[in-house]
Amino acid sequence: MFFALSKLLYGLVSPLSWVIYPLLWAVFRPRHRRRGVLTALVILLLVSNDFLVSAALRWWEGTPAALPAAPPFDVAIVLTGGIVGDATGATGRPSFGPTSDRLLQPLLLVREGRVRHVLISGGSGKLFGAGLYPDEGRVAADFLQTVGVAPGRIFRETASRNTHENARFTARLLRERFPNGRYLLVTTAFHMRRAMACFRREGIDVTPYPVDFRAGPASAAAATFWPSAEALDHFDRLVREWVGYLTTHSSVARITPAPFAAVAGAAVAAALVAELVEGFAFVGTARVRVVVFGALLGFVFVGKLPLHVGLVAVGVLVVVLLRIGSRLGGAFLAHGFSEKSW
Repeated sequence: MFFALSKLLYGLVSPLSWVIYPLLWAVFRPRHRRRGVLTALVILLLVSNDFLVSAALRWWEGTPAALPAAPPFDVAIVLTGGIVGDATGATGRPSFGPTSDRLLQPLLLVREGRVRHVLISGGSGKLFGAGLYPDEGRVAADFLQTVGVAPGRIFRETASRNTHENARFTARLLRERFPNGRYLLVTTAFHMRRAMACFRREGIDVTPYPVDFRAGPASAAAATFWPSAEALDHFDRLVREWVGYLTTHSSVARITPAPFAAVAGAAVAAALVAELVEGFAFVGTARVRVVVFGALLGFVFVGKLPLHVGLVAVGVLVVVLLRIGSRLGGAFLAHGFSEKSW
């Protein structure tokens, strides 16, 4: 249940949803149509700005990890998710996906003698139509064998559907097969913080080995300020990680996650509806509603001050972007544009 709810909740807070909300405002509030459209445009320009997104990525990803020379790690834990391309089933041979670095880097470590075994963790993370896509873990394990890794050095965990389950099910295998071993966690750099939090919550001490870095070099070239579909995709993944990271730390969600996730999702939706109804005025009753629902969301999911502040910060980011877009939209209107023509 929580798996499905988490997918739905993220759909409500994803960056493209931030663009859709003012467009809905424009549709249902015709007298504010132009401001709604301009608000959506400004938000889209902000969340697809390569300069801003790259800066956020560099901060979140951190720096590449340097491994100690010896002794070798007992297990490299490889988290699936984008390692194998969807065309694998159609072509009959491995088609590597955008996160294939998660598989290739452990292969190099095995050949260098720095890792003894590889544990591939992950089943299907699809909410619908899982059978239409290739089994990433199986394809990855077959590839490792094809390039010379002995079958006895490859293990699989096939039940997990998300990072939380990766950690929970992998922890069981590690305790059974490699108790008190040295574990290396391999995943995409922007995913590492959330993955580390999940494994720590399961009591597994892992050494991070981030791969597949997405942030480019710091640059203020004119091209970096132009809207980029790649930047929008990166920011979408960042927001997903932030939401997942904060949810992972939820003290309440560890007990009964589904009901509380439903309450929190309803709170977020109600806060956004309140802003839409008030035309993003953020005054009077609209301000009270946003504060109340934001506080409810924070306490339901967190219950700890530092993470509560973090959740509120994410909510404030959404509201600030909406407010900036609305203000700029109003500025355009004040300089000669008329909504009556719309």
